[in-house]
Amino acid sequence: MIRKLLKQLSSRPSEPPTIKEYNHQLTVKVIEKVCTSETVCVDIGANEGTILQLFTSYCPNAVHFAFEPLPALYFALKRKYSSAVKIHKVALANAGGNATFTHVTTNPALSSLKRVALGYAEKEETINVKTGRLDDFIGAEKIGIIKLAAAGGEYDALLGAKRVIEHSKPHILFKFNKACAGAFGVTPEQMHKLLEEYGYTINVLPRFLTNLPAIPFLAFKSHFIAQDEELYIAVPS
Repeated sequence: MIRKLLKQLSSRPSEPPTIKEYNHQLTVKVIEKVCTSETVCVDIGANEGTILQLFTSYCPNAVHFAFEPLPALYFALKRKYSSAVKIHKVALANAGGNATFTHVTTNPALSSLKRVALGYAEKEETINVKTGRLDDFIGAEKIGIIKLAAAGGEYDALLGAKRVIEHSKPHILFKFNKACAGAFGVTPEQMHKLLEEYGYTINVLPRFLTNLPAIPFLAFKSHFIAQDEELYIAVPS
């Protein structure tokens, strides 16, 4: 009886991945596609280090950069990656200084320099953090890929990374969704124009991984409005 039950359970179809799991699987494939063992990577909004772990695993011969303003997460990353990653307790933006930061204690990945209207209950607190530009932390290093997840602060972080982007022309794996970007007053028109000025096109990950052309602006805007995509890759032209 037990053997029969185990056989039935093993034959059941597996549960489909969640959106988070699916995006992680795509991210792994992107890193495999664009990185070598010596690629220098930048993780903006490192959080618990899920993507940073991929960077250090797939690119073990490089020293990487990570930025995480939340103290507890920063110190945890320092303990784990002190030799392989230069970690900074900074919220990247378009200017250096100090700012009030909304820490979503029940979901730290949603923490931001602006308070995001989430539409559901989360616990929050405000803390003071240092801000800075990516250009102020990276020198002549050649960057191969930037992962950017700043809960709406992606546009400002890109403004503060102009020199690094123009020097290295890295692939930029970035989040961009309506609720978070709206808190900063950033539109898809602004994001698309900025990346275009930097010499980039935008694609969704499945198309990029199958070598399909970049999506046009109207498709990017449509995804933004429909909220059916939040993870994109900017590719140097």
